[in-house]
Amino acid sequence: MRAADIFRKVKTTVSGQTTVLRFVDTAAYRAGDYGAIFTEHPKWNDYGTATRQNILTINRDLRVKHIRFLMLAVAQHFGVKATVSAERSGSNSTGRCRSRSQRIVP
Repeated sequence: MRAADIFRKVKTTVSGQTTVLRFVDTAAYRAGDYGAIFTEHPKWNDYGTATRQNILTINRDLRVKHIRFLMLAVAQHFGVKATVSAERSGSNSTGRCRSRSQRIVP
């Protein structure tokens, strides 16, 4: 989805003072989590080293963009325990991706 598509969708679905205020409030609230996805943000301190490393690998090494909305949803709706549990169940495949990316990406 491109920025123009997003703006078009917002323009057609967000109208009226109440809806606009709710939309802006939600966007402002989620901006912190979205920004945390790209950095070594303090938000991830409770998640453990492996989760922080996997987030960095996804963004910095693999440069995966299409799952950012999923990452935002996890950051927004799942607690630390559920996130770490899900991350652990996928850590074997993530670890394989990380080791491959370190060989491929300079």
